[in-house]
Amino acid sequence: MEKSISVIIPTINGGDLFQESLEMILAQTINVPLEIIVIDSGSYDQTVQLCAKYPVKLIQIPASSFNHSSTRNLAVSTAQGNICVLTVQDAIPVNRKWLATLVEPLLKNDRVAGVFGQQVSRSDASPLSKCCKLLWYQEWRMDWKQEYEQLPVAPDDWQKLSFEKKKGVARFDNVNSCIRKSVWQEIPFPDVPYAEDFAWAVEALTSGFSIFWQPNAQVFHSHNRSLAYEFRRSYVDMKTFSTILGDCSFSMTQQMARSVIRWLALEALRFLQTPAKHMNDGKLEIDKILQADSMWQLNNREKEILKGSQDSLPPMDSFLGMVYKKNLILRCFYQWLSGPEWFRKMCRKFSNNELFFRNTTVGPPLFWELQGRHRFFFNQLLQIHFAQKSHTLQSVPAIRLGAAAMVGGSLLGQYMSAVKCIERVGEVSERKVQPTSQEQFWQVLDEWYNQDFSKKSEALSHLDQLLTGGV
Repeated sequence: MEKSISVIIPTINGGDLFQESLEMILAQTINVPLEIIVIDSGSYDQTVQLCAKYPVKLIQIPASSFNHSSTRNLAVSTAQGNICVLTVQDAIPVNRKWLATLVEPLLKNDRVAGVFGQQVSRSDASPLSKCCKLLWYQEWRMDWKQEYEQLPVAPDDWQKLSFEKKKGVARFDNVNSCIRKSVWQEIPFPDVPYAEDFAWAVEALTSGFSIFWQPNAQVFHSHNRSLAYEFRRSYVDMKTFSTILGDCSFSMTQQMARSVIRWLALEALRFLQTPAKHMNDGKLEIDKILQADSMWQLNNREKEILKGSQDSLPPMDSFLGMVYKKNLILRCFYQWLSGPEWFRKMCRKFSNNELFFRNTTVGPPLFWELQGRHRFFFNQLLQIHFAQKSHTLQSVPAIRLGAAAMVGGSLLGQYMSAVKCIERVGEVSERKVQPTSQEQFWQVLDEWYNQDFSKKSEALSHLDQLLTGGV
């Protein structure tokens, strides 16, 4: 059968980056027929008009009907190509060989169901964004710069894998990927609200197909988001993974959620170098959190003006580069929390004992786990940050606060996945919380924090709506 390729791009208000992406895709050096499908979900800028200027097939759907899985499934179903390339509106191919490099494993090996390539941070990406992207690859494989084929996994063997191992084995990325349409006809993207690429890879691997990692197929792609967005995105991310993998047997409570939010507020005050003297009355000082979010974004947009090599690292006993004994203990603790379930349950029972944690600023339930996850993640990011040829010491507080937002959101998402009432969000609450800005998000979160709900299930449902809306 003659090979042909369909490139699928979901869009909404794509802007200049979308045009740059289209031009680079059309400039690819490829010797097979190429089709470009744009599926737009309600753009009100010039995205639709721009499509008319290029040889693309445009599909328009209402914004309300967009879903990461069903929208891509619709586009693939209309594709003429037997290889479907999945990307996004702001991903720019690094060179003209991107497409040929990406699809090559599918052309050579019929066992391969899908291939995914590397995301490269743009030059204006924040230090946190750059570090997180590199960490995503480095913690996956030590030889992540080399091609790798993940072989099929028998369903029984898959069930024996740990949560973290499953995340690594089924890694896939629809920002920069391609799939065999014949496999998609057998295994379409599963009906999940998010992480459809990961969910699809799980089904493909356990159905006898392999997934190929092609690091030389690269696209420029990164975002400089608000602190509010990082918090919410991490929540949705981990909640989805935990739901797909069925990892969490430890459920969230309203008081635990308030403790996580309070802890994040304390980290925001630390970023502002403001004493938390008013936090003892239970208030979040929402104006300070808003100020921290704005300053955090400003910090992330600044150019790196202090340059140095690894030789200029601060002393190991200073704030920036060190791992205190307490940090080391907390790092080990979190590593164990990612391990045996019996150890995780024992530690959580221990951490719920007020006799041991009555003097902690966050409260007893999650102090150890929050601190452990944060120190572990923060130190991983610092190691990557200081390994770069150029870096700013001023970026470290912003990295710390960003890590706190991501850790807090992830922990909430993991434990919220076990709350049954969350599956009935639309039925529990009459109001739909859809914050349109970071200011509105923090203000509504402050209202939730101080509201006295008659039912705990109602409180958690409201919080879930707030954290998932608009992500």
